[in-house]
Amino acid sequence: MDIHRLIVHPKHFRKGIAGKLLNFIEGKNGIEKIIVSTGSRNLPAVHFYLKSGFHKVGEIEVKEGLTLTAFEKSIFR
Repeated sequence: MDIHRLIVHPKHFRKGIAGKLLNFIEGKNGIEKIIVSTGSRNLPAVHFYLKSGFHKVGEIEVKEGLTLTAFEKSIFR
């Protein structure tokens, strides 16, 4: 599964919502790997994905001053 946008409204940050969304996806049958990317300078998101068991697989420079970091997580059942 490729997650293109995992966004939580700022009023609801730090309530565990993003983790619950990921847990829901991980619980679905047929999902073997999750791929996601975020802005490399978005440190809260980078830390969230690393804490959630993702590993960094690369960086892509979209344009000068904008780099995305890609993450993957394998799902084992």
